[in-house]
Amino acid sequence: EKVDDRKIFYESFQGAGMTDSPYAFFLFMLNDNKYSELQHIWAVKDLDHPLVKKYETEKNVIFVEYNSEEYIKALCGAKYLISNNTFLEYFIKKDDQVYVNTWHGTPIKTLGKDIKGSLGQHRNLQRNLLHCDYFINPNKYTADILLKSCDVDSAFPGKVADIGYPREDWIFNTDKEDLKCRLGIEKNKRVVLYAPTWRGELGNVSNMSMDVLRRVQELKAKLPDDCVLLLKLHHMMNRYLTEDLKRLSIPEDIEINQALSITDVLITDYSSVFFDYMITGKPILFYAYDLETYENDRGLYVDMDKLPGPVCRATEELVAALDDIDNIKERYSATYDSYLKEYSYNDDGKACERLADLLFHNKYEDEKIYSVADESKVRILSYAGAFINNGITNSIINLSKNIDYSKYEIYL
Repeated sequence: EKVDDRKIFYESFQGAGMTDSPYAFFLFMLNDNKYSELQHIWAVKDLDHPLVKKYETEKNVIFVEYNSEEYIKALCGAKYLISNNTFLEYFIKKDDQVYVNTWHGTPIKTLGKDIKGSLGQHRNLQRNLLHCDYFINPNKYTADILLKSCDVDSAFPGKVADIGYPREDWIFNTDKEDLKCRLGIEKNKRVVLYAPTWRGELGNVSNMSMDVLRRVQELKAKLPDDCVLLLKLHHMMNRYLTEDLKRLSIPEDIEINQALSITDVLITDYSSVFFDYMITGKPILFYAYDLETYENDRGLYVDMDKLPGPVCRATEELVAALDDIDNIKERYSATYDSYLKEYSYNDDGKACERLADLLFHNKYEDEKIYSVADESKVRILSYAGAFINNGITNSIINLSKNIDYSKYEIYL
């Protein structure tokens, strides 16, 4: 396939749907007349999804079925490739393509080699990062963690773009009254959004649907009268959604960042959604009922005792916190402000505009776009077998102890 400069290819969560930052950026581009000559290609698993039906009549929007022959041709022929996760293992970027990875959250739970569990869960993320031209981040902390945990911090070939997540723009530009009307929320009600993350390992996601349903029903039954409860589960839980959970959840075509715009109190656990929400200045409650287990099985980067909100271990604690929410907001205000300064400094509703300026006009603030690779060292890639207990393994270990690391960077 010849690379077409007019084509942009979008993929979110391996074809799960039109969602997250790629979707936010797509909408920005589609609605700006400056980019009317561009053709937008979406990779999705469900060609009957309501959002696909909504946009399939647009003359410059094309949908391809994920991992089909049409998908592969589009992936090989589009100039711009936008993903919030990873392309499949067979993907190899061409020299004249531009791969933009937006990722999908500020890390609170461990990533890459830091994950407690089976070795190498990050292998495809690692190889995707090594193809990447622009790595879009909400803050410098996220870029540092992702690149280091995937062992590519000294070899990352692209540029880090510390310009904010496109999805964050929804918190600023969503029509709040319209959304509340669509969800049937009365004006005098406080909106409480519960957004838990998933459990398990990549490729082996735990089915926690019944547990979530039980907890949601408990919470709903005990909520203060002036509150309405919304539920949004992690996309990796979609395969386990029961009819009861679907009825309780906000519709699939409403993004969580759109829902955050009307949320008065956020309840989450180990999800990075709280970083997105902080720009609203509204209170956050952490429902970590399985803290010890989760910390032991997955691992956390943050100290749960130093979060910008209380950690609740039971439904009763959550309900009590909701009753005392004004005092909680005051009690955690200093921590909240420090988190805002460290993690939310890019959140201003203009991330999509900055990304478009970067890609199509080469316009950016110098300190926001930077390289991390150490070009002063010679890189040596060594294949050392399977690291079983034999002479080959001993040889590479001994060799590695006698290398001048001020001059050479070794990759095994």
